[in-house]
Amino acid sequence: MNKYRLNFLAYSIIALFIFSVANAQNKFMLVPENSTLKITGTSTIHDWEMEAIDLTCKVIAQADSNNIEYIRQIDFTCPVDQITSDKRLMENKAHDALKENHYPEITFKSGKAQNIKISENKAKISGLLSIAGETREISFTSDLNPQTKGRFTASGNVSLKMTNFNIDPPTVFLGTLKTGDKVNIEFNFEFLSNPDEVTNNK
Repeated sequence: MNKYRLNFLAYSIIALFIFSVANAQNKFMLVPENSTLKITGTSTIHDWEMEAIDLTCKVIAQADSNNIEYIRQIDFTCPVDQITSDKRLMENKAHDALKENHYPEITFKSGKAQNIKISENKAKISGLLSIAGETREISFTSDLNPQTKGRFTASGNVSLKMTNFNIDPPTVFLGTLKTGDKVNIEFNFEFLSNPDEVTNNK
């Protein structure tokens, strides 16, 4: 076998390896009807709760059978006007505090240069959270639970201070009710892969 055939064989093996790695990375999309995100906090009168709907989230992960080996990328978006409450006044105040007219979306993006490793179905996730025109790096832990092939759930809690994003905690009734600075975000997400969508390392 001459060196040209050897070179061709070597290049073919490398190309096959790269193709196999690319195919191992799948795109998982959030299933909105099976996912929830709740925001809770305190006030000078009573605790409060809001829920975010119409969420979108894309996850690029390397999956092997029913297991997720690592997460490559996370892109999350929450429309501010879809953060809802059963109290309309509270809802309007929250939208104003989040500067909805200028910054209509809350986003989170993980670092693309790093792989988020998973150990015992737990992932320590870090990335950039953008709220009301301010971007901060945050970290949190998420529990991941494979369901069936191409489907998994993710859950966790994130605690934030509004003032860290230059947000003034909302007040109502001429300041007699003032919300606390700290809020807690609880999420329970379900993700489903599209077997026709295959990505490579970007």
